[in-house]
Amino acid sequence: MTDKLKHTIIKYLNKEYSGLVRVETYRQPDYIFFMKNNEVIFEYNKKNKSVYISYDKIWSFLESFFGLEYEETQSLTKEWVERQFKSDVTTTDYVGFVDADEVERQFKSDVTTTNRNLYHSQRRWRNIIN
Repeated sequence: MTDKLKHTIIKYLNKEYSGLVRVETYRQPDYIFFMKNNEVIFEYNKKNKSVYISYDKIWSFLESFFGLEYEETQSLTKEWVERQFKSDVTTTDYVGFVDADEVERQFKSDVTTTNRNLYHSQRRWRNIIN
């Protein structure tokens, strides 16, 4: 990826996702959810410093629109999260640890808790790998 393309993508991400709403719940104390229009855009695990990016909203767009390979998307989104949200990203995996749909339903209904038995939501999340 060229520096010019990287700059263009970072600029796009900053424009589209700089005003995310930060959501924390007492039942998921290790997580911070960053939301836009009542949808989880990414989740941050404070305990192990993993970040899980929405595949539908960001990851697949970067791959298809900009033609990025997996590793390029990984590296770029990791750098973007660290810079934009002042978060240290150190550990990684492919899927998030909570069901984004459940968090979104709870957020929309103004409930600040989530189900303790949340499950992996593999269809919506891709992780940023170090």
